[in-house]
Amino acid sequence: MTLGEYIEQLVELIRESEPPAYERLRQVVGNRKARIGLDEQRVDVQFVGGTLRIEPPLDEIADSEGLTDRETVLDVLDARLEASEAIRSGRIEIRGSPEDVDRIFVAIEILLDVASRTPSMQHLSERFRAEYPRRAPTAAGHQRRWYPFKCPPDEFEMLERLDLLPH
Repeated sequence: MTLGEYIEQLVELIRESEPPAYERLRQVVGNRKARIGLDEQRVDVQFVGGTLRIEPPLDEIADSEGLTDRETVLDVLDARLEASEAIRSGRIEIRGSPEDVDRIFVAIEILLDVASRTPSMQHLSERFRAEYPRRAPTAAGHQRRWYPFKCPPDEFEMLERLDLLPH
């Protein structure tokens, strides 16, 4: 399943299983366009006339952008990591105005809240786990996800030798 298909199914399951949460999601994001990225995949998402539209990124700039990797999504799904901590630590990179960043955070919280209580969404989470298994972490992966500033590769090699990188 592609990222776009996953997002489409996720939003449809929210609409079917918890219409009030779906309406809150639509109110929170409004008609703003967001660029969402998972690993190397990117899609633009936007509610247009009450319908979710998902398309490949165009040249035009999205109102906001949220990028992450599969390990972060799996850590959030497995309750090893709070969404807020993933954002603060840079494992979820968010770009946009302060208002748009708040909207992204609220949208994530709505999705996670419904997912924790809805069997169909839990099924979708299991499918995600099967189709996007964890990759073995690399020093470059650690740098992108959690380190607050760039550092030379030999620093990661030293941290790895000393078993000081997160597992």
